[in-house]
Amino acid sequence: MKTLSSYNLFTNLLPGVVFCILTSKFFSFDLLQKDLVTGVFFYYFVGVVIGRVGSLVIEPILKSINFISFSKYSDFIDASVKDSKIGVLSETNDMYRSLFAMTLALGAIKIYYVFEEHLKFISDNSTPLLLSFLFIIFTWSYRKQTGYVKARVQDNLNKDS
Repeated sequence: MKTLSSYNLFTNLLPGVVFCILTSKFFSFDLLQKDLVTGVFFYYFVGVVIGRVGSLVIEPILKSINFISFSKYSDFIDASVKDSKIGVLSETNDMYRSLFAMTLALGAIKIYYVFEEHLKFISDNSTPLLLSFLFIIFTWSYRKQTGYVKARVQDNLNKDS
């Protein structure tokens, strides 16, 4: 049985749990689960969605305004082999990105409630909109992850040459 890594705990589960707790405290809907097993899976899923928003939306925006910059992926891989702390630093970096995405999601919910009567279309179509959002975010995530795998394979093939 595969266990949750510290990366999955801090980048996915923690933001999911905190998001569900805060929405229950600040808004009129309760995402807290009564059953622990169901809760762990639900919070993890919520955290994955938050993390994907951070990776696919927030990260590119911050890169485009030069707030952050990355090393080349191949350089990251090479340096990670030489310095194990880089992986830990990257994990922490991704956790902060997820927490940032979580705070923006909470802000978006607050904005929705402020303008709820003007956003009738959204509340009337919440299920199809949510499913569409999840479809788009996970399709886009799959594409991004495939790019990482491809880059890693190419980097390894180039080293063997």
